[in-house]
This record gives sequence, structure tokens and C-alpha cells, in this order.
Amino acid sequence: MENNSLMKAFHLAFLYVDTYTFNKDWKFQEEKVPYSMIRFIVEGNAKFIIDDNVYDVGKNDIIYIPESCNLQCMSVSNHFSFISIRFTASYSIHGLKIWSEIMDFDTQIKCEDKFIIDCFYSMIKEKNANRLGTSFVLRGYLEIIVGYLINISKEKGESRTCKIQYYNREIDSRVQAI
Repeated sequence: MENNSLMKAFHLAFLYVDTYTFNKDWKFQEEKVPYSMIRFIVEGNAKFIIDDNVYDVGKNDIIYIPESCNLQCMSVSNHFSFISIRFTASYSIHGLKIWSEIMDFDTQIKCEDKFIIDCFYSMIKEKNANRLGTSFVLRGYLEIIVGYLINISKEKGESRTCKIQYYNREIDSRVQAI
């Protein structure tokens, strides 16, 4: 199956977004994360440890935290703030098991794109608006941010491949990813 078809079959389920602010004493003890997260660093500096990999993050960094990873965080500045988006991802392709790494974007990216930065702030504003279409707007912003992360990672010239494991089942001929 082509990568484009895989991307069309990929579905994001938005769960929650909020802004968090901490002082220098903040520590998040190691814990297994039950969903994926994208965190945009608003201000300050911190250390994130994701599955034993250490990331020093600062203002305008975007950090991707994959579902089921072990996460530990600690603030290293007097004031540390980030916007956190929680979501899950799935594929609606019968007979395929797709690992979360299929998106294969970088764990840490310095964001210099004003539009993408505005998307994070717009999500907070929309979350608090309490309108009928809010959930659709929030999912739209999430998809824009994920698309940006995929594109910016691929622009770095790194070789990326999709990781797919087929089950021992035939895909129903009536089901097709376009």
C-alpha cells in the first residue's frame, strides 16, 4: 500500500488540550503514557526523558511524546510553561497492525513557523469557547500540527519508512483505502 493511501487511512482522535505552568521545583516522575502528546514550549526550559532519551527543551520547541512510552520531566528554569495536546491515533485498515512510529516524525523540533505557533494558542482559545463545532475545530488544528511535524521532519532529508506488520488475514475485497 502506498504511503499516501496509508496517510488517508490514518485517523487522529483528539482528547484534550491545556496550558500548564510550573516553577523550578516541578518534576514529573517516570510514568508510562497512555496516549500520544505534542507539547509546545511557551516559555522556560526543561528536561524531558522519553524512553531513556534526554531532550533539553526551550521556548518554541515542539516535543512529541509517543503513546506507551516512559516519560519523565523536570523544569530547569524558574518559570516553565507549555501547551499540551493529548490524542490517540489509529488506522481503519482491516488486517493491518500499524505501529505508532509510522508517522516517524522527529521527537523534538524548533518551531519557527508563526502559523503553527498560532495553532497551539488557537486550540486553547477554542477549547474555552464552548461552541457546538469546537471538537471539529480542535481536531482540525491537531491535524494541521501533525501534518507540519511530518513535513518538517521529512524536509530535514532523513530517510523515512513506514513500518507495517500484516496479520495473517485477508483484507475484505470490499474495503479499500483510496
